[in-house]
Parts: sequence; structure tokens; C-alpha cells
Amino acid sequence: RGDREQVQTPSGAVKERLKEVDDEWILKRLERWGRQDMLPMVGPKKGAILQQLVLEKQPQVVYEIGAFLGYSAITMAQVVPETAKVITVEKDWKFMLAAKRFAWQARGEGRIPGKPRIGDRIEVRWGEACETLRKEAPDLRIDLLFIDGSSKEYLQYLKAAEPL
Repeated sequence: RGDREQVQTPSGAVKERLKEVDDEWILKRLERWGRQDMLPMVGPKKGAILQQLVLEKQPQVVYEIGAFLGYSAITMAQVVPETAKVITVEKDWKFMLAAKRFAWQARGEGRIPGKPRIGDRIEVRWGEACETLRKEAPDLRIDLLFIDGSSKEYLQYLKAAEPL
């Protein structure tokens, strides 16, 4: 059921593990979860707009403020150049762990041959975005900044990113 499956070990024991799934499966699951629990998520329509922007700009480093469950990071990672990175920062450790889990699943081995390992392009970080941006500023060149964190803090995020 869901993203788990039962497997039999060589000793005959039955155990449960996460299914090997691809990024499209993960996005559909997140969309279903979002509709069911009315979660504030980018979703497929805004995700398509994000993908158009990423395709147009061809960034090597996308920096997202506000990972939530990782939906937008996966969406952008689907279309960034193969050598690019999507760095997403989340201040709530529960959401950071969820985003990390979905990004990890998007790295799965059980994918269609020739299909890219989207999760390899995503780096989920935990921390306050403004603080993280200030610390990373000397070593980081951001090509595209996607602010999807707390709307009350948008101005602070922009000011923290300004030197980049």
C-alpha cells in the first residue's frame, strides 16, 4: 500500500521497505496528499510555470527558500541541466526531513532505463534561510532564487540574497 512493499529476505522473513519509485510517482503522491489535507504546495500548475522559468534560464544553481515537502525542488530538478543543483532550505526540521526523504526516494535505483536520477540534483538543508544565505554568500553563486518560505519574511530573504 502506498510507497511501501513487503519483501522476503533470504532467511524467509518478511519485512517492509520503501518501494523504488520515480519522481513523477512522488509528485503525484504529494499532489494527492496536498489536496486531501489542503496543504499549501506549489502544485502542478505553478510547477509548470516554475519549470518554464528554469528551462528558459538554464541555471546551474537554483536556491529555494522553503522546502516544505520537496515538491517544488523535485519539479525544478526535473528540468535543470544535468550538472545543476537545486539547493532547498527549510527551517522546520519535520518538513526538512520529509523533503529529504522524498528527494532520497527520487534517487531510487528502480527507474526506467535512461531516465535521470532527479534526487541526485537536490540538496535539502536545514536552517534559517537568511542566516544560511549570509554564511554561504562568499562561496555560492545563485543563478535562480525561488522564495517560497514564510511570506512575512520575504523582504528579509531578498536582503540576505542581495549580495549574491
